[in-house]
Amino acid sequence: MNDAEAVRRAQGDPDAFEHIYRKYAPRLNRWVTQEVRSNDVALDIVAETFAQLLASAHRFRGTDDSAAAAWLDGIARNLVRRYVRRKVVGNAARRRLAISEELTRLPDSAEASSDNALEAALAALPRLERQAVELRVVHELPYADIAARLGARPDAVRARVSRGLRSLRAQLRGGST
Repeated sequence: MNDAEAVRRAQGDPDAFEHIYRKYAPRLNRWVTQEVRSNDVALDIVAETFAQLLASAHRFRGTDDSAAAAWLDGIARNLVRRYVRRKVVGNAARRRLAISEELTRLPDSAEASSDNALEAALAALPRLERQAVELRVVHELPYADIAARLGARPDAVRARVSRGLRSLRAQLRGGST
């Protein structure tokens, strides 16, 4: 299924919505965060972007991946412009879809606790695994670039990232590595 088809099917097909969300949410969140300079506001804008996608997918007429990307970018761009003008994040689509505010964000204490736990888990990783995970996950570099930076083979970098993520998952779930 291409992205255009997934957008059209998103209202009634959770898998189609998940496909679009997983593909575009991280990129949209990075861009919106750069534009509004607030992670919390960016998360709200991205949530509203996808709520608007759900509410208006029946109007989408694109036929390919680039049309789907442009449509989502346009929704987000309009929401950012509205926020810059009014300093208010719209939530009409989330309200219309009955998406609770509590579902779109963690309580501040939970977010801080989660951030602290992640930082501690990252710090506990062996240096080479931590570097590989940070370059791959945080900086989103391709394995070949990470390998060049670390002076290792790409397959070794993949193994380090895999071990590091497995270890982080176990630590954050309260298990051992």
